[in-house]
Formats: sequence, C-alpha cells, structure tokens
Amino acid sequence: MTPIMLGILGLIAFLIFMFAGMPVPVSMALVGTVGFAIIRTPAAALQMVIGEITSNFSKYTMSVAPMFALMGYIAYHSGLGARLFNACQKCFGHRRGGMAMATAIACACFGAICGSGPATIGTMSAVAYPEMRKAGYHPKVSCCTIAVGASISVLIPPSLTFVIYGNACEASVGRLFLSGVTPGILLTMLTLGAIAYTGWRDPSAAPKTEKSTRSERWEAIKGGGLIEIAIVFAISIGGLFAGVFAATEAGAVGSAGMILVCLFRRTLSWKQFLNSLLDTAKLTAMVFVLLACAAIFSRFIAVTTVSTALANMIKGLHVSGWVILLIVLVFYTIMGMLTDVMSIVLLTIPVLFPILIDYLGYDKIWFGNMVLLMLCVGGLTPPVGVSIFITKGCIKDPDATLAKIFSGVWPFLGATFIVIILLILFPQLALWLPNLVYGV
Repeated sequence: MTPIMLGILGLIAFLIFMFAGMPVPVSMALVGTVGFAIIRTPAAALQMVIGEITSNFSKYTMSVAPMFALMGYIAYHSGLGARLFNACQKCFGHRRGGMAMATAIACACFGAICGSGPATIGTMSAVAYPEMRKAGYHPKVSCCTIAVGASISVLIPPSLTFVIYGNACEASVGRLFLSGVTPGILLTMLTLGAIAYTGWRDPSAAPKTEKSTRSERWEAIKGGGLIEIAIVFAISIGGLFAGVFAATEAGAVGSAGMILVCLFRRTLSWKQFLNSLLDTAKLTAMVFVLLACAAIFSRFIAVTTVSTALANMIKGLHVSGWVILLIVLVFYTIMGMLTDVMSIVLLTIPVLFPILIDYLGYDKIWFGNMVLLMLCVGGLTPPVGVSIFITKGCIKDPDATLAKIFSGVWPFLGATFIVIILLILFPQLALWLPNLVYGV
C-alpha cells in the first residue's frame, strides 16, 4: 500500500471514529500513531509521539492560552456578563429590538475579554435570555442573538481560536488579533441590522421596553465597573498592538488587571477565584492535549504526502483559485455544523494549508478570518448547527424549540454572509490594521 493511499484511509478512519463518538483528540492521536508506525516503524512512531507531546506542552508561546483564559474566567465568575448586559440594556433597550441589540453588544464586549464562544453563550443564556423573555421577545430572536453573539466573540480579540490557528500555521497571534477587529465590528453592526429587520417584519417578536433616564444609564455604566474594565482591556490589548507586550505578557497583564478591578469592586470572592483557576486549568489542559494530538496527526499526514498529491491534482485541473476557495469554504461550513471550531482548525490545517497558502498564495491572516466566519455559518445553519444546539442546551425554556430557533436564524446568516463577501472582495478589511501596526 502506498503512503498516499494510507493517508486517505487514515482520513476516512478518523472521520469514522469521530462520528462514532470517539473524542476528537483520541481519534487524531490513534490514527496518527498507527499510520506513522505502518509507514515507518513502531519505534519511530513512539519516538514521534513522545517528541510531539513534549514539544507542544513546553512551548512558551502557548502560555498565552491560560493567561487569556484566566482573564475570561475571572470576568465570567465575577458577574461581569450580567453587568455588561444591564449597561447595554439601559442604553438600547427602549428601541425596537433594543434588548436583543443590547445582548449582541454585550456578547461582543464580553468576547473582547474572554475570547470564548461557549463561555459567551453560557453567560448570556443565564443573564440576557430570561430578561428578553420577560419583555416579550420571541425565543427565535432571543436564542439566535445569543448564538450569533458568540460568533462575534470568537472574532474579536483576544480570541482563543485565533491563538490555536496561529500556533497551527505559525502565524503571528498579534496580527491575527488585529485582523479580527474590523470583521468583528462589521459583524456586530450587521447583526444589529438583522435584529432591526426582524423587529420591523414582526414587531411582536422584538418589542420595545421602557426608556431609561440619562442618570440610570450612567449609573449602569459606572456601577458595573465597565470603565475600569475598558481601561484594563486598553492596557492589555493596546499594549500588545503597540508592541509593548508580547501576547503572553498581554494576557498576564489583562488577568492581573481583571483581578485588581474585581478586588476594588468587591465582585470576586475567594471561591469564585478558585473556580476561575480550576476552569482555566481544565480549558488549558483540553487545548494542550488537542494541540499535541493534532501535531501527531499532522506528522502522519506529512509523511503520507497527501497534501502534495492533492495540490498536484488541483494543478492538473486548471481551475481558478476562487473556485477552489469556494469549495473549501463550503467544506468548512459543513464541518462547522458537526463539531467544535478548534478541532476543525487543527484537523484541516495540515491538509488544506499547503494548497491554499503555499500553492494558491492566499494570505494566512486573511484566511484565518474566512475560516472562522464560515465555521460560524456552519454553527448556525440547520439542521445541525452546533452553536444553536449549545444555546438550546443552556436554555431550559420549553417554548424555545429547535424548530422555532432555526426559523429565526436566516437574517443573522445573511449578516454573516455579507461580512464574508466583503472580505472576499476587499481582503484589506482584515489586513489593513495588522499591516499598519506591524508593517507589510
């Protein structure tokens, strides 16, 4: 059996194991180790596994993951999500669909601190969803706003997914963070437009609420500690963008700043702090194991030369690079329906990266944004959108059926597709800020 044939069989075996319910990291490690042992020797495979695990667990650059994760979990356990939503609701709730708009903006702000989609869904499902339902919002608007808001949080720095992508393709984490700013803002604005459109089409689905006074708005902003948090974010992420801090140092500064703000505001108990540390350790362990297993699988794919053979086959087809890109984006959309974002990124990079970046010449920073956006589309697309299912799992409302939620997702999908089309037509939307700060 040729190495290429073995590589194809390995990919098929991985998919079978994954859909059979085997954890993604275990599937990647098992297929990678066995395949490498067949091509080389069992001793060489064992040495490769030990080397990849040691290498990935000892990378200093990956210490950025626990730093930003700790920053996010401190924000989560200190009740920052609730205060963010309250402040946004006071400012926007009186408009048609205003409470849903407040939720979307709160998701974007919370994502700028925690960088985790599931954490954003969990927080806003507990905080924003009950308030929207009390105000008479339809479940399709409430749930879709939270699910899309989680997509926004994945784009806006500091994004843990960008950290994983940058490590997998050896791209600058600072550049990736900067590249997500403009698409994230665009997606936030278009999501607000989708909410306004839904409220216009069906006023009963997104009603107005009572208007708050100026003093109430100011108290919500000031009382929630949002000014101090904005300062911490500006110092941490601003220092990273200005070149004062490396990514890991920026995460450490952000975590220390969040702890100081919580101590000053008295919003973080000792128990909550310990829970933050525990959750950070769990997430970090999951990320590092996933990275190590993906590296084992990548080594197997590399020795089979599947990527090279696939690139040569594409060269022989003489098709436009845009056609290949479209096929890849559709593939990512389908994969986004089936499993989590980080697993997809680590699985596909070894196969697709050499074709799209090395052969077709697409910018890897720009492509990272495209991947995340298409995975966001997959996470919202019926019948198996992962983000919708996670949101449904966090909400214990019998009226929030999957059929109702999926019926309201189309305006939000339209907003995401507009951002994707704009990035395809104008790649500089993602690249101008990294190039401005770091140079071309």
